[in-house]
Amino acid sequence: MIEVIQHRIRILPFRATPQEGEVARLAVQNYGFVLKDHPFGTPTRYSFSEFAAKIEQQYGTTNPRNAEVVSVLKALHQRNTAMH
Repeated sequence: MIEVIQHRIRILPFRATPQEGEVARLAVQNYGFVLKDHPFGTPTRYSFSEFAAKIEQQYGTTNPRNAEVVSVLKALHQRNTAMH
């Protein structure tokens, strides 16, 4: 889960391999601007799947780097929603 508050983005605790964690952090750094925050400063939360969809919508997955990021975010969503 990713939280956006007044243009600040943070990743809430999640289960991942070290490599997946690094991809998630880099995704937030490089693609985080596609996530919108609530105009009144209320925290807005996005699942990894929603984040992946926004990246895919904005950039597509023909570029291997974008495709890898989308794939990892979707895998993280599956893993972290299955644990509840």
